[in-house]
Amino acid sequence: MDLLYRLRETEPELYKQFSSLEASGKLQVKQSDQKIHDSLKKIKIRKGILKEISQGYSQPAQSVFHDDVGDSQKKLEIIKAGGKPLIDDEDLNSGLVSYLFNEESIPLNRGERFNWSRFLSDYIYPFTHIRILDPYLYKNVKDIDLNNMLKTLMRQSDPEKLTIEIVSHLEADDKWRKEDAIEKLLRELDLPKSFMNSLTLYHQKGSASNVFHKRAIWTNFWTLLTERGFDFLKLETGKGTVTRENTLFLTGKYSSENSLWHQIDNNWKGYLKKSDLINF
Repeated sequence: MDLLYRLRETEPELYKQFSSLEASGKLQVKQSDQKIHDSLKKIKIRKGILKEISQGYSQPAQSVFHDDVGDSQKKLEIIKAGGKPLIDDEDLNSGLVSYLFNEESIPLNRGERFNWSRFLSDYIYPFTHIRILDPYLYKNVKDIDLNNMLKTLMRQSDPEKLTIEIVSHLEADDKWRKEDAIEKLLRELDLPKSFMNSLTLYHQKGSASNVFHKRAIWTNFWTLLTERGFDFLKLETGKGTVTRENTLFLTGKYSSENSLWHQIDNNWKGYLKKSDLINF
């Protein structure tokens, strides 16, 4: 409402358009509250900034925009404490968040250095949902570095607000019972105890094998499709080498209403129906 009042004096035509949207219910406006949000009170940064930012953290918005926080480290503290992305002018001007609004293709050639933790670190937010699809993920867990991948994805998330769901095919035969395979998989994951309650594993039914072809990571802000699966690396300590050509497709939530992000989101319940819950 403060913004609308200022526009009435400086930009009357723009004020009329926004007022029309507000009157029709297409734009929701609220009177600003100058209280500092409880989750941000311990952060040592100028109170004026905290009061401005608190407006966004007090509303049911998924992201908060601000012109200039001025301290990148403090910005990370605010994001983690508030549980929402904080996007400022620097992020917009540098193109740091442009992937949220488009799709990016990232080719990987044999012999290139690649590390999942380093790659994913540029796209980490306080996620509430992480979903992974790959029919061969359980089988190839040692060759994928899934442990570090998940730890990176969870870095800014609150374990009490996070849901991690993985759908893959659980290999079991006469020598390996399903229980043994599950125990082996959990040893490989080695997640922090605080996040174990966030994790749910599913075993895709054999009769639905034609449904599961995607190899993708989905979060509530972006999805990453890997054309030839996740097991394309020769793993080394702190690094990795690409052993076969692959292409990664990073799609932002806001890129298109028909994007891969929405396709996986819309079909997720269907994927789970064609899978069995793994109890552990």
